[in-house]
This record gives sequence, structure tokens and C-alpha cells, in this order.
Amino acid sequence: MPRSGARWTLLGPENADFSATSSQDAAPSISYTVNNAPKGGQVKVTVKFTSTAGVGEKAWTQPVEGGPPAEKFAGSISGTAKYDSFELGEGNSLSAEWSGSVELKQDPPFEFPGFPVLSYNYKLTSGSITYSFTGSVGECHVEGGGPIDLGAQFDVTSAVSLSLLQGEPRPYSLSLPMPVFEEVPGTASSCEDPEDEGAFDWNPGAGLPLLARSTADEGRVLNADESFSGSASGNTGSGSPDQTWQWSMAPVP
Repeated sequence: MPRSGARWTLLGPENADFSATSSQDAAPSISYTVNNAPKGGQVKVTVKFTSTAGVGEKAWTQPVEGGPPAEKFAGSISGTAKYDSFELGEGNSLSAEWSGSVELKQDPPFEFPGFPVLSYNYKLTSGSITYSFTGSVGECHVEGGGPIDLGAQFDVTSAVSLSLLQGEPRPYSLSLPMPVFEEVPGTASSCEDPEDEGAFDWNPGAGLPLLARSTADEGRVLNADESFSGSASGNTGSGSPDQTWQWSMAPVP
């Protein structure tokens, strides 16, 4: 706060209660208690001072350190995966796409007295996607699709899907795994050998793709209202398909 041999008066305080609204001390001691500042917001007050040199006003602000992030997030995800001969063998290719929604809940953070929480981790509690695929496999045309209940997939619900890190704005990383124990029904048709025609069930987890992925080192940060959205592309390593991802999430009660 400004200090001088003058009369001080505090006007229009925002987001805090001040211990004194005026003082004639040469070096007044004025404290405040934050009462209503949003995360990422600020405390503000206008200081009016009067001295032999005249009268003036000056605004004083102080950033407010953000508190814990929202307990739950929910929103939409979508993506694509393209398998070629490297993943499926010579002459084979398959394209898949999906879209749906998820809800994520915060795990109790690790807290050590006297030290800040370094990250908040979230796991999927419910969600579903519609998955479809089409391509050429085993000298047949294959295609199919159907819904997947993500909340019923242990490998998806047991993994950390979202991590929020320290910072203003707060960085995040998102990594939703694709179910590896689920199959999507389909059919094989127009086969070179007609006996190969019929049911063709595809495992969306083949090649270990992801439902959605974004890393904190890509500069991903939460908005002021804690919502976040974006898109990305890439793969998860040798033998995995090339992918694209989109997501849009926001806090929910």
C-alpha cells in the first residue's frame, strides 16, 4: 500500500474487507481479508490521499491466488484413427471415428502440511461414445459401429484422465484411454473368398490409441472460468494408428 505523511481514505473496496477505511498516520498499517474474489481475480481499492501538496487518488490492486479447481468436469470428446498396412499388414487399412461425452471427478489430492498441492488428478466416472469403422481387412470390405459405455470399462475408469497443475493460468494434461476389452460389431462383405463374409468384430483398443490426448507442455491452460477445449493430432508410438482428437470440457456441480 502507498505510504506518506498524509491523510488516507479508502474508497470502493472490491472483493475484500479492509481493517481501516481511513488513517492520519504517516505510515499507516492497513490489512485486508479476501471475501469474494474469484479464482484468478484480484482485490482492488481506491486510495484517496490529502496532504499539504494537494489531493490525489490512486487505484491499488493485488492478485488473488486461485484456490482448488472444480471437483467435476464434463463435456464432449471426439476423434479419429487411421490404420494402414504398418499396423494391419500389407493390403489392409481401416478408418475409425468416435464422438460422445464424459464426466470426470477429482481424486482426493495428496496434501503435505506446509506445502502446496502440486497437481489435481481426475478419473472418468461416466460417459459413452458412438464408435464406427470402415476399411479393407483380409481381402474383405469391413464396416460396423455401435455405442460403448465408458463408465463400464475398468481400464478406462481406473486411469487418471485429467491432471491440473499449479500456475496462473492453470496448465492441464488430458489423456483418456481407449477401451481395450471392448469389441464393436460389424460385418465383412465383398470378400475375395465368399466364405469369409459375415460377422467382423473390431477391437477399438487395437494399437493402443487414445480417446483424447493433450499434454501440458503443449501450452494447454484452463480458461478463467476453468473450462478448456482444443484439438490435437499424433499417435501413441510405433504400431499405433495416426489420430486426431477434439475436446471441450467445463466444471459441473
